[in-house]
Amino acid sequence: MYNRQIGCNVARRLLFAANLRGVEPYTKAPPGVPIGSPVGVSDRVTYTSYGPTAIVKVGRDWALQLDVDEAFNTRNLAVGTVFRVGVAFAR
Repeated sequence: MYNRQIGCNVARRLLFAANLRGVEPYTKAPPGVPIGSPVGVSDRVTYTSYGPTAIVKVGRDWALQLDVDEAFNTRNLAVGTVFRVGVAFAR
């Protein structure tokens, strides 16, 4: 599993970043014994995704975050766009 992010402040209350995330299995060989379908555990899921992040500071202690990721290089996983919205509080 890996996650890389690089970004910068573009305005007093606005930050933009670029993301690269992914998962690679320890082995790509099929298991010796069928284990059913425990998603995410020993199912040899592989993906790489990329996309932008915007973080807007709202008030003194609050921020809103919007992420958009597009997956590619996938195995055992549907390809598609992922939207995430977050709220942060820091004091």
